[in-house]
Amino acid sequence: MNRSLVASAEPNPAYWRMVHNFERYISLWIPRVYGKAPGSPSFSRLSQPSRSSARYTGWISIPEPVRWSCLACWSGVTPLRLRRSGPGSHLSLVVGRLGPMDPTFSHFGICVSDLDRSLRFYCDALGFRAAESHQIGSEFAQLMDLEEVKVTSQFIRQGTTAIELLAFSEPAPFGDTERRAVNRLGLTHLSFRVTDVEAVAAKVVELGGTRVASSRTTIDFGDTPLEFVYCTDPDGVRIELMDLCG
Repeated sequence: MNRSLVASAEPNPAYWRMVHNFERYISLWIPRVYGKAPGSPSFSRLSQPSRSSARYTGWISIPEPVRWSCLACWSGVTPLRLRRSGPGSHLSLVVGRLGPMDPTFSHFGICVSDLDRSLRFYCDALGFRAAESHQIGSEFAQLMDLEEVKVTSQFIRQGTTAIELLAFSEPAPFGDTERRAVNRLGLTHLSFRVTDVEAVAAKVVELGGTRVASSRTTIDFGDTPLEFVYCTDPDGVRIELMDLCG
């Protein structure tokens, strides 16, 4: 019997997970026999039935329902691609188990004391845009090495760079907001190329950060001066601004 898998998808649903990197996300699936749903119409969108008889690829080689979720991605049961057979038809899901692959960078995470303030800071001063947001609960407690978890995860993005701002309600965030010594083990700073270090530094201060005046440095690199200054975000994360003149 020639059976395949049909997946219904919708753009940017409210419950999409942070690990997703597609424009559409799987919301349900249904088997098909010779291109037709067995006994009932298929669905191209939730609650919007259609009777497309297009053929789809995606063999049912996994006995349990395929769950499009972060767990599926982490386990290696990963959709290789989404594809439409024609206008108005279903998205097809080609499922396979990936072999070993190189790690790819996902995002930085920063714990913040005031989410709205940090969101304004990184978007208005440093050019990020607000992206997906998630309410995270006890399902992440073990991962985070905490007994209970209640936290808002707000992603901000600039090009291919992503930062996750984490605003904890439970447990409460702790720690001082003094900038770390640059020779202290661990992450030292985030660095941004700008065309005017003083203008961006002024915006940093306006939006709740600080400018470390003593760090202002100009390096004569032939005919090209290189300009640097250290700042901090509202919670003390060190921010390097550098103008490399092109």
